[in-house]
Amino acid sequence: MKKSISLFLIVIAIAVFCSAKRWNPKLVEEFHDVSGTPEDSVIFYGAFNSMDSKATISFTQTNSDFAPDKQTMTGDYFISKPVRPGSRYILQHLEGVENMTSYVGNGGAPGFKRRVTSYSYKEHFSQKDTPLTIEIPNKPGIYYFGYYRARATAEYKDLVEMTPVLLGPKTPAEWEADVLKNAITLYKDTEWEIKLQERLNTLLEEKE
Repeated sequence: MKKSISLFLIVIAIAVFCSAKRWNPKLVEEFHDVSGTPEDSVIFYGAFNSMDSKATISFTQTNSDFAPDKQTMTGDYFISKPVRPGSRYILQHLEGVENMTSYVGNGGAPGFKRRVTSYSYKEHFSQKDTPLTIEIPNKPGIYYFGYYRARATAEYKDLVEMTPVLLGPKTPAEWEADVLKNAITLYKDTEWEIKLQERLNTLLEEKE
């Protein structure tokens, strides 16, 4: 039985790397050059889904006991660089465009017409009104902060979680696995890759 599970994990791992986002090589190099290991630091990860590759997500450090720090990423996924255990990060900025597709009658002609409507969102949060404050654990390692809808969170100024969809991940564990597979490619060939892969393997084993 263990062999079957191991084979299953290998197959899933291959699928993970085939479907993970292709990061800008300069960004990968930047992440490889950072200081901080799983023994003395924390990385936090999650997503604000908008299907916009140019969307912006920013977090800033607000605990006065630690040095100021701001981290920004583009796209749906946010994977931090190593941060100090015990620090505090708030969601400071969300910006992007969400495209919604609908199908309407084709003016009497057969079939339907595809219509794409774009919704822009841009919101800057202060420490008082931010919808997400992350208290970084005191124990070094990795921390998952969740998977949310970007435009809805920006508009309502409150976290709006992803809901099951027809295609793609549906359970909380699968949402996290979606982010993890991208974090693994970003931290490939570093000590963090091992830590992230261990967490992904745990999720896959629990699924079985």
